[in-house]
Amino acid sequence: MSKNNCGMIKDLLPLYADDVCSDESREIVAKHIEKCSECRSELEKMSRNINVSVDKDIAVIKRIKKRILIERLVAGVIAIFSIIAAVYICVVWLTSYKPMSIDEECAAQNIKIEADENGTLWLETKGFVQSYRQIIPDLIDENGNHMLDAGFDKNSKKTYCVSFVKTRADDLCDKIQVYHYIGDDYTKTVKRTRLFNINDKNQLDKIVYYNYSNKEEYVIWERDKNE
Repeated sequence: MSKNNCGMIKDLLPLYADDVCSDESREIVAKHIEKCSECRSELEKMSRNINVSVDKDIAVIKRIKKRILIERLVAGVIAIFSIIAAVYICVVWLTSYKPMSIDEECAAQNIKIEADENGTLWLETKGFVQSYRQIIPDLIDENGNHMLDAGFDKNSKKTYCVSFVKTRADDLCDKIQVYHYIGDDYTKTVKRTRLFNINDKNQLDKIVYYNYSNKEEYVIWERDKNE
């Protein structure tokens, strides 16, 4: 076959290799490469190049997919740990204790101490003061030193001191609930907590609420001077 025919066939070879040529052209190319070793060799080269390219493309795609999968897994793990850490911090913060301020939430009219006929002192609280979780006791000597101070004289205890603490979750609930109360209805319920019998503590002459926010003491009970 003439060189001109080879030139035409070589133009058709890429289409023949990609299987996109017409049936007529395919028949012409097939008959030609049966007899022409040069064109047949050219077709074989094209086939090898196509196979290599496909294999490389598949390998690249697999690497990209693997990298995307790893990045998604890492991002997912980081997101999960971030959520866990955020929840943990939130829980720790909500369950941590905070002092209750007599100025802001422990209004004086909502804290009172009453003595019964036996001399037992009862701490009465109303309203949001009742949300306290713990009563922190303290003693103050005649020189004003608290029992944890270095100069505290345990033989001259004159004042019994109380402070309230509650969790930040309680504080948040109080702030939400305050909008649901009408007037002074929430002050009608009284919570009573037994402190001690004053007859067993002859040295004590008063009880104060110690305010951590400003380090002030507020007298909430004093012994009767006639006793």
